[in-house]
Amino acid sequence: MTDCENEISLPDDLRFLSGEEDKPLCAVCRSISFSQLRSSSGFEYKGGEKSISGKETFCPLCMFLRDFVTEKLTSHAARKFSFGKEQWLRLRVDPYTRRLQFPDIRIAILDGDYEVDDEKSQNSATAPDYSPSRLDRAKKSLRIDLHINNLACDIVVSLTVDPSSPISHLFHRKTVPDDASSDVSFSRIQSWIMKCDPMKCMTEYTSPENLPTRLIDVGTTTCKDSLRLIITAETNIVPHESRYIALSYCWGSKSTAPSITTTAVTLASRQNGLVYDELPRTFQDAILMARKLGVRYLWIDALCILQGKDEEARADWRKESSRMAEVYSRSYLTIAAASSSNVHGGILKRKLPDSVSKSVKLRLSSFEAPEYNGEVSLGPVRQFRECMDEPLYRRAWTLQERVLSSRVLICNIDQFVWECQCRSETESGIEMAHVGAIRLNTKHDLDTPLNSFRDAWQCIATDYSARLLSVSSDKLPAISGLARKFSEVHDHIGGRYIAGVWENSLLDDLLWSHAPIDIGHNVPRGRPNCYRAPSWSWASVDGNVRWFGAGENGVGPYHITVVDYRIDYVDDEDSYGGVVGGFLKVAGVLTRSKITKSLKMNDRWSWYGPGLGSQPLVDIVIDGRPKTLSSNCFLDVSVVPGLSELEHRRASTGNDVDTWILRVRDEAYLLLVACGSETPGELRKFQRLGVLFREKLGETYIAEDAQEEEFLLL
Repeated sequence: MTDCENEISLPDDLRFLSGEEDKPLCAVCRSISFSQLRSSSGFEYKGGEKSISGKETFCPLCMFLRDFVTEKLTSHAARKFSFGKEQWLRLRVDPYTRRLQFPDIRIAILDGDYEVDDEKSQNSATAPDYSPSRLDRAKKSLRIDLHINNLACDIVVSLTVDPSSPISHLFHRKTVPDDASSDVSFSRIQSWIMKCDPMKCMTEYTSPENLPTRLIDVGTTTCKDSLRLIITAETNIVPHESRYIALSYCWGSKSTAPSITTTAVTLASRQNGLVYDELPRTFQDAILMARKLGVRYLWIDALCILQGKDEEARADWRKESSRMAEVYSRSYLTIAAASSSNVHGGILKRKLPDSVSKSVKLRLSSFEAPEYNGEVSLGPVRQFRECMDEPLYRRAWTLQERVLSSRVLICNIDQFVWECQCRSETESGIEMAHVGAIRLNTKHDLDTPLNSFRDAWQCIATDYSARLLSVSSDKLPAISGLARKFSEVHDHIGGRYIAGVWENSLLDDLLWSHAPIDIGHNVPRGRPNCYRAPSWSWASVDGNVRWFGAGENGVGPYHITVVDYRIDYVDDEDSYGGVVGGFLKVAGVLTRSKITKSLKMNDRWSWYGPGLGSQPLVDIVIDGRPKTLSSNCFLDVSVVPGLSELEHRRASTGNDVDTWILRVRDEAYLLLVACGSETPGELRKFQRLGVLFREKLGETYIAEDAQEEEFLLL
């Protein structure tokens, strides 16, 4: 949802009147009306009017069109191109922005009787793909590729307006200020806050008893040193000030981590005061932003949670990290310092995208609707960075910080981006593919079906797996707050949380693949050296995971039963946090197999999912019968990067590894390996090696009279 939500009829006589500083436009350019631009035929532009001497005179708009089009053409085409009888331009609304009140203007180039129009472009074998899925993959760049005699060019221009202009409310696209700390930028932030729906977004104030344990009091003045850490339970916070801003940011490496933190030793001194100039740049900017937005309290984890390796700090971290969901979901606003890779990078720095072509300033005029009279800029569509390309969103902890917050101000390197429960906007007005993609309603949703709950969680886990952790053991703690809140708002429909998966969707949750993703960041895949989760949990591995068989979630039939399970937690009182052990007691049919040869993991096509391309060949002996299978076999990666767990075990022993196939659904199987020696009277123990998708494998290779047995999956 954006500023200009519905297409509004523009006055028929709206046109360009003059250039910057009232420089006159030629008669041709003054005759361009928006009603013509919106028509299917558009406006045919054949160059400026002739002077008495017969020479062309170019007004500011003529010069812009000539220079912009020439720049966009290849050098060969540019030598041939000139306005006149043989070649001219057709200006019309770009179809992909037609819904906007002031859409982009598409410039089609006509060469004699030859034109590559919409219909011909779509039917051409070499034409660009403008399908919705293609546009999504291209991050909705709104770039239109045209061809003139097989010479490629992309020509789209947009109208932008200064956000402080009296007519700014009429325009979708805004000029982004060079200074992120300007009053114009903060007025825009305040306007986003004012638009929030109180029924969907966070209420204005948080009751004092629900505030975080500690907060930073930034004071009520602009004095730099009016800063101190407070303990909320010991502070008389008046109700009309009981709101706070939470900061989401990157700590950075050990060498760039915050030098100023709160420890058990420094807690008392932090309560006496904080020195602004000693704080890292990101903290300083967050304080300035809180003051400009009129919010007295600020939450920053490095200062509000005890840091250190002593027992008091560890206990405080466990307690406060388990409450992270409440900290972010109850915040008045979360500021996401997206563009900084460490705490010293700051928030209010800004670097706008380069614009190769020069824009032209024009004045609009309408006698029918004088409220449209004002100055605009006509120029190329700037390419702003996607939020997901910024350093913050490569960090695992920030997923729950973003999803749980009712309102998030994302501070990119080139603009501010807004997300809340009811809308998403950008400072430039240019849409972003990943803004508003994942939101968790903080209100209870009692009507969510289990299938929707399961699918949403698998999407969250896929996104989370593409992010990085500084501390490997944080894999489950860094998503614990989100998991707890996710269950709570959906009335616990998923049942108990079991080391990253859910009791009521367990059989589908087990079928994750340790494989690259199609959209998003692909990160190195491996397995940590230290135990972090049972082998059947996606949390046991590093790097991307995904659910190729998600389309069959909840369909069945299922061929195994989870009889029982046990999880040993780091903290027995936190069933959403880290684990130190656990197993599933499973009843199912185990079929002995042996994979004698498989494609290497670095083969470019060996990890494609169902329907995505060539399928890997696996030489496998099932129940003594050798067979080369064309299947989707995804082997979990071992502690050695690039080497599967199966190949790692094979290399360690020098022999082929006996494996077992466990049929979970009709076409989905787990690959298992026995662990430990068998003891009479005890259940056999297995660990996961990967997942296999294959049609009719069960009917062909698993005997009908095979006996079901109970075993432990570790």
